[in-house]
Amino acid sequence: MRWDRALATLVAPLACVALTLNLQVAHAEPPYIPETLSAKFEIIGEAGLPVQVEVDYLTPPGRLYDVFGHKMHMFCAGQGRPTVILDAGLGGFSLEWLSVQQKLAGSMRVCSYDRAGYGWSQFGPLPRTTDQISGELHRLLDVARLEPPFVLVGHSFGGYIAQAFARRWPELTAGIVLVDSSHPEQARYLPSAARRAETRNAPGVRVQKVAWPVLPLGYPNEVRNIAYYLMGTRKAARTQREELRFMQRSGREVIDAGPVPERLRAVVLSRAFEVGVDSVLSGHSNDEGLERTWQSLQSNLGHLYGTDKVDARFSGHFLHLDQPWLVVESVERLVEDACPQAHCATAVRGEAVTVAR
Repeated sequence: MRWDRALATLVAPLACVALTLNLQVAHAEPPYIPETLSAKFEIIGEAGLPVQVEVDYLTPPGRLYDVFGHKMHMFCAGQGRPTVILDAGLGGFSLEWLSVQQKLAGSMRVCSYDRAGYGWSQFGPLPRTTDQISGELHRLLDVARLEPPFVLVGHSFGGYIAQAFARRWPELTAGIVLVDSSHPEQARYLPSAARRAETRNAPGVRVQKVAWPVLPLGYPNEVRNIAYYLMGTRKAARTQREELRFMQRSGREVIDAGPVPERLRAVVLSRAFEVGVDSVLSGHSNDEGLERTWQSLQSNLGHLYGTDKVDARFSGHFLHLDQPWLVVESVERLVEDACPQAHCATAVRGEAVTVAR
């Protein structure tokens, strides 16, 4: 039984090989900075018109905001309400949402952001748990002057943040889309895996292996080199370790954040059931029993939020990279359903128009 790979899939699939296998990493800055660490891409801007965005490893596509004394990065595109917020999984950051964001920006305002410690955001206060991170997101939305309601889209560990935010601030939340999300009680059903994660990521644990990031399949080609560099920094490695170390606590904090809001709209997207595929790149487990447990937890998430889970038949754990159109369609349907009759606007050829319901 390959417990390391099963653990990576069911507790916190990561974008780095060593952390995907739940090994400690001695990270240094990447040894070189190639000239290709810059990129251009087109997206519908906040004025509703196409814009060319230039980005490099020092210059983010969005803006930096002061959040409780540290800088956090958020990149918004498109216009309309509600605003969609994209949150990556453990080890990921805003650039992995590029394909989804480009498709959504044509019809709504959509913002990707970097949790503290990832991408262009500075490292944040400890502990890196759901309470701390969702509080930072709440503050970020406030200082960025984004008007509610929000639709929160969370992948893997980012699903914890979406769930906690919706429970803590239901008045600000129109809905959530959970993309192969972590379940708040997964430590209860996978106790040995959860203990293993906390033990191997505890302070003082001896370094076992050195590794560099490996990007998931389907990562947007135009920003792969920038992502490789930023995911290999010391602060990113430390943030991954701290989030994973407090995974059980983060799950409990989701539950303690409050009951599921009665009128919260939700979509639960789950990867296909598949055993025997290399979990480092696909996010699948090589153990059938643990994979069935993961699928059961996904079904329970659907029950918890009053919806059925939607199976992505052709996706691994990184569903938003394998089938971005499925995430886009799910967000669009939820927004259409959640949009208040008198408060919904969408972007059409550069103009904000009210949508009649």
